[in-house]
Amino acid sequence: MERRRFRWKPALLRQAWEVEVDATGITKLGTKGWRIAFADVTRLAFTRETLRGTLFRRLQIHAGGRRYQLGINTGTLGYRSDPDAQAHFAMIRAIAAGLASAVPEVPVDLGRQGGARWAMFLVGLLGVLASVGFVAAAASLRRGGLSVEAGLPILLLSLIGGLYAWSNRPWTQPPRIVAADFPARLDILAQTGPGSETDLPD
Repeated sequence: MERRRFRWKPALLRQAWEVEVDATGITKLGTKGWRIAFADVTRLAFTRETLRGTLFRRLQIHAGGRRYQLGINTGTLGYRSDPDAQAHFAMIRAIAAGLASAVPEVPVDLGRQGGARWAMFLVGLLGVLASVGFVAAAASLRRGGLSVEAGLPILLLSLIGGLYAWSNRPWTQPPRIVAADFPARLDILAQTGPGSETDLPD
């Protein structure tokens, strides 16, 4: 595996990052640089989702008792021609290829982790509780119950809230694969464009 250098801006107003990937590991260049050997990696966490036209993509690398994060926030409009988004994704693919070769059994968690998982669970739960409250309030004010026009939005809120809460249950383990299978997952993402990693087939 030849040494490759990648440069991208994590966000619009952030300074560009430069990272080199070679056969033995990853090097972040610059004043706050660091080096991770593939052999020292114990776990990865990969998150990729869109919200209101913004793509959030993160690769967390756990090694030597520390956590390193390589992320980007960028717009979904023009994603295919965005040099920062494409450089960031190419870097993740290079890292995945190196890890698949060096430490194929390292676990890779997919989707939201930790506090983000709790936050989305609570958002979903609040949606369900709000819809129940709307129904109770409407029932106390209207003898005939809710009309179809009023009931459909409340039902939709309840379903969406329930889906968010269920898919982000903090007491369950996020989907997990091993590093050997990570490049194939990224190959699928290369064809699908911006979206949620958890939408990918197992």
